[in-house]
Amino acid sequence: MMRIIRFIIKKEVSTFKNMVICDPSQKYGLNFVMVASELESKEFSYNYYQQIESVLDFQKNQEIDILLVDEKVDPVLRRRIIAHDKYVLSSCEEDKEEQQICMLNHDESKVNKYQSIDSLLYELQECKRQQEQKQQELRQQESTSEELSYQVINQQRIKQQVVEQQKIHEQEHFKDLSIANQESNPQEKDTLTTASYHNHEQDHIQHLPYNHSLSHNQNPSHNQNETDVLKVPTLPPVKQRSENNDKKLIAVYSPIHRIGKTKFAIELGKEFARTQSTLYLNLEGYAGSSYFLDRNTQDLSSLIYHAKQDREGISMLLSSMVSQLGNLDYIEPVVIANELLEVHKADWLFLIHSILDHSIYDVVVMDLGEKIQGLFDILAICDTIYTPYIEESVALGKLKQYTENLIRCGYSNILEHTVQKRLAEA
Repeated sequence: MMRIIRFIIKKEVSTFKNMVICDPSQKYGLNFVMVASELESKEFSYNYYQQIESVLDFQKNQEIDILLVDEKVDPVLRRRIIAHDKYVLSSCEEDKEEQQICMLNHDESKVNKYQSIDSLLYELQECKRQQEQKQQELRQQESTSEELSYQVINQQRIKQQVVEQQKIHEQEHFKDLSIANQESNPQEKDTLTTASYHNHEQDHIQHLPYNHSLSHNQNPSHNQNETDVLKVPTLPPVKQRSENNDKKLIAVYSPIHRIGKTKFAIELGKEFARTQSTLYLNLEGYAGSSYFLDRNTQDLSSLIYHAKQDREGISMLLSSMVSQLGNLDYIEPVVIANELLEVHKADWLFLIHSILDHSIYDVVVMDLGEKIQGLFDILAICDTIYTPYIEESVALGKLKQYTENLIRCGYSNILEHTVQKRLAEA
């Protein structure tokens, strides 16, 4: 059994940060501590252990600021370590086959083990600086997007109020016509009321859908109420997620094509994957192959099929199917676009809820296309919808039409969770 080696160098200051090194090689660990203590400033206390179990004991009483752990240590045990920054000492080369051997958890970064100690410490500082810079950029982007989204939503609410007021005015107008006609000729009540609507149909069809349940072939003496003649259909509310409030369902969708939506969705997923376990799903008919180089034999259609057979076993199923883009896990998109058309809305919702309920992922990012059934219902259950667009007249026209469709179809609540993201034109 391997001996537990602990070696600590503490600086004589009242406050210091803990850097913990865990490496099976005693020679490497002790050498790192000795050299680093001479090179670094007096802000760190260096703690070296040969076994990860000792680090688990250490964190019960001490907070770990930086963890350096050898790649040979079990990733499952590494996950149990709580540290502000976690780095895996890797001897992997930069080719893809070796990268697959060096497995990283979502909160870990890889550093080259076999370099000079001062170079390694400098690399740690650079990694930290880049992480802070990207976090700051993301906060700024979110702030700008939220402000733009608030303005758009406010405009849509005003527009919706105007449309609703117009509907009420039209209904009152038709009711007055019906009452006046009934007083002059009661037997022609239904016929004239229907005819009055048809006279105005071309002007108002975009605001007031017509109920065709009343036809000219019906008995005119039938006692039909005015509200039966003119009805505004309402959709049943979409079932919202009541569970997994700690998990996030993110959608990226735009009615505008060829603007870099997939690239944006992948980069968004990678950003989430820095701090949380994240899964990316591409639900487009033609996802392309430039982003997905390591083709897996099983793709999204296979996941849907197997998930229906064993919902609770989806976590094990995902682990055997996922590929990786850095820290981001993803399922290969479908190869045949028509396979998406054959998946019913209920199957999509079943798959989404199964992943949220029974997988290890904290965040699911969906890159949505228009070949899927129940698109609006899927958007309605998402926590955030990112809608990329470009500043171009045709593109803005499509964005406006998409927004109006949401309102007219009863999905205006989607706009309350939408962040519109302006992208640079290609």
